[in-house]
Amino acid sequence: MKPYINEVRKTINNPDYVTRSSSDEKVLLYYRFVPGIFEGKYIIVAVKKNERDFVVTAYITDKIKKGEELWRRKN
Repeated sequence: MKPYINEVRKTINNPDYVTRSSSDEKVLLYYRFVPGIFEGKYIIVAVKKNERDFVVTAYITDKIKKGEELWRRKN
């Protein structure tokens, strides 16, 4: 993910979707679609929300994972 660090930052600051992880209620998943990555994929950033929020992981995916939708960008 190192080549995509700026995309990770953009995803946290300006996501398309935010969902709650189905495996850990304290983890929020931030998604942003990036057309230039592998012909169009999502960057997903998992953020653990507690006294001190931190990024658990970030990766590229082709779809939104299961979980409670908390927010969606309006078109």
